[in-house]
Amino acid sequence: YPETDVPSIELNKELLSKIKLPELIDVKSLRYQKDFSLAKDLADKISRSEHFKFFENSIKKSKNLKPSFVAEILVSYTPELLRNHPGSDPLRITEEHLLEIFEALDKEEIAKESVLPILVDISKSGVLDLSKYKTLSDGELEKILKDLVDKNKGLPINTLIGKAMSELRGKAQGQKIVEIIKKLVK
Repeated sequence: YPETDVPSIELNKELLSKIKLPELIDVKSLRYQKDFSLAKDLADKISRSEHFKFFENSIKKSKNLKPSFVAEILVSYTPELLRNHPGSDPLRITEEHLLEIFEALDKEEIAKESVLPILVDISKSGVLDLSKYKTLSDGELEKILKDLVDKNKGLPINTLIGKAMSELRGKAQGQKIVEIIKKLVK
């Protein structure tokens, strides 16, 4: 039964050609696997996630972030918070918070290990404070590691690295710690 109160729209090829259909989820997942080297499982999750546009924009802006790390954070932080952090509310975490965290990570101002604790803080307070999670400067890091090596002379390099990693978790990138210790031990 045609609606009499609303004028009819005549469809023609020109009008139909202007309609842009959204990308299918399966096609998007395959594109993520190809373009961002995501594993199939992770590509499927992020392409079905409400964060897929944010994921793409974050990766485009980033120079140093691995797409797999960003995707994993975006698809896993809500279940992680609900399961393991009583009193947290993932709805307090906004895309602006995530963007600020990813920008700080990209600039190496915070370590990857700090992301979950930062998200826990936001989910409990609603406030983003990156100052507690800032990484050490190269000079500060080198001084701390030099002291650690001097105090533990004779220990194997892997033991020194293990001690440093546990002591400096979230305060420095692991790769940087390993490089400096190798340089100091030689």
